[in-house]
Order: sequence, then structure tokens, then C-alpha cells
Amino acid sequence: MRSSNLAVCEYTKSQRKVPPVSCIRRVHVSKLFNFKTSWSESNRYFSSSTSSSPKEFSLKTPTGHIAGKVWNEEAPVAVLCLHGFQDNAGSFDRLIPLLPDHLCSVAIDLPGHGWSSHDPPGVGHVHLHYMISVERVIRHFGWKQVIILGHSMGGGLGMLYAGTRPSLVHSLMTIDLVKPVHLPSEKLPKYSGKSLDKVWEIEHKLLHKPRPTYSYDELLTRALKSHQGSLSKEEMEILLQRGSEQLPDGRYAFTYSLNLVIPSIWVLDSDQVMAFASSLRCRIMVLKAKSAKLYEDQKYADATLEVYRQSSSEFEYHEIPGGHHVHLSQPETVVPYVTRFLTPTTAPHNNRGEDGGSLVTQGLGRL
Repeated sequence: MRSSNLAVCEYTKSQRKVPPVSCIRRVHVSKLFNFKTSWSESNRYFSSSTSSSPKEFSLKTPTGHIAGKVWNEEAPVAVLCLHGFQDNAGSFDRLIPLLPDHLCSVAIDLPGHGWSSHDPPGVGHVHLHYMISVERVIRHFGWKQVIILGHSMGGGLGMLYAGTRPSLVHSLMTIDLVKPVHLPSEKLPKYSGKSLDKVWEIEHKLLHKPRPTYSYDELLTRALKSHQGSLSKEEMEILLQRGSEQLPDGRYAFTYSLNLVIPSIWVLDSDQVMAFASSLRCRIMVLKAKSAKLYEDQKYADATLEVYRQSSSEFEYHEIPGGHHVHLSQPETVVPYVTRFLTPTTAPHNNRGEDGGSLVTQGLGRL
């Protein structure tokens, strides 16, 4: 449809063990910042980047296009924002305008989501393929150092990409995901079989059945139900700006690909996830929403956090108030952490080309 207090756990390389996710201490928000400087100097990190509206873009690919939008394109520090499963770039619409002026945010719709193109019928779904799209965007903009902010599946994707390109990714921030969900290796053959069965079912629907359409109220009700109460009506409508479209007859349809309901035909097992985590060399900050579920047994989260601490150049873990879409429903809760993690001095000026100009602006000009 196109028409106070924060819970914190911080760890450094000198510490030997990462406590369980439930172990937190409480500090006031002011302690997240260095107030030895004047208030006016510290406050500049809170200045809004809403001086310009986001700019939409479409990056052509051999199979279609990747849609996205950019805020603050001339800023020196570029952040690639990756959304969660069946969400879209609109997931960051409330958070990004609150971030500091030195950050340029590039949010994309992953393939099959939002306004990005779909795979054709008969193509199975593999989450790992999203790394190709991430690499394509990074190559297009020419970033030599990469900063990733990912929510849920986007956070898991960011972790896998950072493990794949350890010398390229400088900083990784994940919102409400500790690690990509794994599957025990002994269950993979049966799981892959179910995925194959689903491919034929969805192919038949796409080729032989009309596209499902709804009244707007029906569409909104279905969307809210699919997100299991993690979003309000108003928040859901933000996602539906890219997640739905109005048809000529006045009815509405979802824009996400039906292929997304096909289980990924290949899922990493625990050892493989740990191998990616062990390959990380970047700075890592994990923000876990306290009111959201863990998705896997606590022991896997604890083990992964320990690996992050060992492999990363700098590691932070924070539990924050809010639900799974905390960055959309309570963005003011997330802002202080991102702001402190990506100050003008700690974050590389990766959006500056050899001529000192904005790489994002140059990349947009080549589209």
C-alpha cells in the first residue's frame, strides 16, 4: 500500500565467561554515554537525521531487482540494515530517523520481500542465498568496511555474512536474535523432504490459482495474526506500506513471495553455525528483547555468546525492554545503544570515497 532504566550486560575480551542471557544489571541511560564532555557535545549524538526524507532505489540483478531506501546519503558512516522474515525495509522506518546525523542508513528489501523481485515458481527457498544479495549491495556501493544492523532473520544473515567476510565487516549489531536458528543434522534429510513437497504445492498455487486478495481490513487482520501480537495496528500498517499493494479493483494483496512459505531446503546444523560464529572478527553488539522468546534452547544462546566473545574484536550483550519488533514499536529504547556503538570516532567513515565524496550518493547515481 504505497498511497529511566535500561538493562545491560557488557563484556570485554579480558573476561572469561559470558553469563546466561538472563544475567543482567541495571544502569541509567546516562551511563551509556561519556558525560565528561559538555552536554552540548554529547547531545550531538542524539541529533536527528530527518533533515531529508529517505530516497528509494532499485538495484538491477540478473534475476530482477533489489529495492531499498536510503536516509542521510551524504553522511560519513554507512550502515546496511537487514529486516526480518516476511518484513521489509519499512521495519526501520521509526528507528532510523532518530539516529545521529553522521550515520547514512541503507535499508533493503531482501528478495521476495517488500518491493524486491520474486524468484519464479518452482524455485525452493534457502536463507543462505540472501548473502548473495547482501554482497551485491555492498559491491555496488563500494564499501571497503561494512557495518550491518539486522533484525531477527536479518541479524542472523548479518552474522553469517560477517563470518564469511571477516576482513570486510567492521561492526555487526543484531536486534532480538542471538544466532541463526539451527537444525540437528539427523533431522535434516526429513526436513529437506518436506521442503521439496512444499515446492510442488506452492508452484501449483502460483501457476494455477488466482492471487489471494483481501479487503484492507482483512489484509491487516491476517498480517497482525501472522506476527503473533508483536506489532500494534499502527506498527503493522508501517510494514504494509511496502508489504502490500492496492490492485486496480480496489482490493489488496501482499507483496511478499509465496515461495517464502516453503521451508528452507537446507538449514545449518549447530556445528556449522558455530563455525561461522568462530570466524567473526568484527565488533558485535547483540540486543535481546526481554519480552520476546529465544527461539531455541537457552544453552545454544549461551554457547554462541561465548564464541562471540572469543572471536570478536569487541563484544557487547544487552537485554532491553520490549518485544520482538522493539526497534519498530519502541525505537527510543534501541537508539542509545546504536548511537554509542557507532560514534563518529569508533565507526569507520566507510561512506567516503577516494575523492571524499559519498559512496552511497555515487552508487545511487549509477543505478
